[in-house]
Amino acid sequence: MRIDRICLIRPEKSEPLSQTACGAESSLLRDDTLSIEYHDVSTPTLLHCHDCYELEIVLDGAGENRIADWRLPFRRGTVTLLSPAEMHAFYPDERTRLLSVKLTDRLSAPETGDLRSISFPFAAQLGEDETRRVERHLELLREELDAADSESARRRLGSNFTGWVLGCVLSRADTAADEAAPLAEVILRVVEYLRREYLRPLTLNETAALFGYTPGHLSVLLRRATGLSFCDYVCMLRLERARGLLEQTDAPIQRVAELSGFQSLSYFTRRFKRALGCAPAQYRENHRFVQTHPSFRH
Repeated sequence: MRIDRICLIRPEKSEPLSQTACGAESSLLRDDTLSIEYHDVSTPTLLHCHDCYELEIVLDGAGENRIADWRLPFRRGTVTLLSPAEMHAFYPDERTRLLSVKLTDRLSAPETGDLRSISFPFAAQLGEDETRRVERHLELLREELDAADSESARRRLGSNFTGWVLGCVLSRADTAADEAAPLAEVILRVVEYLRREYLRPLTLNETAALFGYTPGHLSVLLRRATGLSFCDYVCMLRLERARGLLEQTDAPIQRVAELSGFQSLSYFTRRFKRALGCAPAQYRENHRFVQTHPSFRH
């Protein structure tokens, strides 16, 4: 796992989309195992997931958070904890400010406990006093990070804060989570496998046999966890690869499709337009325009 973002699939509603999965951001800390950031979200976001665990705490605002098949209303103090498998999107009713803590399983012990033992997705509602306590700890963290004299000291401060806030949140976890842990472990292993192998031809039958499930059973489990079918999840990974190639290279569209695991240019173009709302060539031009004209980024 790594700290990364994938944001590809359009939400069901037709409102304008923010240009990134999380809108404008302010980073307190970011390295290869942990990031702590503020985000301002004022328009619906792309449906996306991450290559890491994510803890979100709403500090201001209200709306609905869609997590796979969940429809979770949020307001100040709403907390969600997501595994790398969870697809989610924000639909704010007003400008929303949230804290996003992303961490890999390399940080999950001993600082934060074993995240794989938790039943995902997890949600809780903090009271006003608890939310203010989180904000006070954040301000203290900001001051300590500014005063830290080394990157190792900054990482230690970030890990300590993450452990503290996770402890506060997970103290509310249902004891039934232990019963769901084996299933969560399987889904995470399937997702990690797909993230490694998506560039080669993959089939539901082959993957199900590899993990000891029938195709139908694995399909149900994957859709329940991610909100996507097996085919759509693999396609999402390939489209993210294609998006990066379009942004960072001048490779012909046919070559981009091949390097992203697509066997057919027409199928690639069709799925790209469905997910991003424009053809690959147009996406490349739009991205270059935004990069060249910073005033158009927000």
